Amino acid sequence: PTRGFPGRTLPLASAATASFAPTFSAFFAEAVLNRQRWFPKPGFVEEHWPTLVRLGEWFERQAGEDGLLVNPPPIVWFDWPNFRKWQAAMARGANFGVNAMWYKMLANLAELARRVGREGDAARYAVRAEQVREALRGQFWDAERGLYADIVENGTRLDLFSELLNGFALLFDIATDAQRPVIVKNLLAPPADLTRVSPLYFNYVIESLLREGQSDYAWRYIAERYAPVMALSDFPTLVEEWCDSPHGINSTIHGTPGGVVLTLSRYALGIFPLEDGYRRVLIR
Repeated sequence: PTRGFPGRTLPLASAATASFAPTFSAFFAEAVLNRQRWFPKPGFVEEHWPTLVRLGEWFERQAGEDGLLVNPPPIVWFDWPNFRKWQAAMARGANFGVNAMWYKMLANLAELARRVGREGDAARYAVRAEQVREALRGQFWDAERGLYADIVENGTRLDLFSELLNGFALLFDIATDAQRPVIVKNLLAPPADLTRVSPLYFNYVIESLLREGQSDYAWRYIAERYAPVMALSDFPTLVEEWCDSPHGINSTIHGTPGGVVLTLSRYALGIFPLEDGYRRVLIR
């Protein structure tokens, strides 16, 4: 329970403690980088650089001998449907989603290091990112299923596969060129045991499909999923789980499903920034 926090005993049941879903912190480097890309501010990256370095060091302490993050402090959570299926194996082995975010964080740290003139750090983070990506490809890819598995435990891939984490594989460029069309085929015609994504991370799956040229399916999928949500009331809000979830909706107003707004701005409205602060944009 105290891994990563030496000498401190922390309860695991409260969001007020540092050990509640600490892997969410992997998103911080992405947030800093996107903030600077979209709304540049002199000194912004430099201000956050010491925190980013310490965060990277904390994650590195959770790595096993193969370089992947293993059994990080609880809870290992990305999405409600995944979490429910992972509960029995959640605290054991390596999780693809956690390590995919770790890879993405390392790649972002390399970019941020270049922005603050730390070329040596940039090279080091880039090398470490490639090590993580190669380990993910080697351990999690199930060629027979044509999907990346969710969890590897003691060198064995568990029979758990999800829409979200294979979206990560496409979107973060973890999947190889040969694997990409196979994954896309399985996302377009999902196997019965493929865990489907909730509103919380829906935009990651949609953007992965759009990048693969599957716009017809992506727009249809958005419409099918969000139409019932918009029809729930006279004043529609974004919900935490889909209307047909057997576990209920949980929160009836939740910020995370709004990720599709950015997706729509970039891919439907068609405005992509080409330089920091939208100094140059691509309108397509």
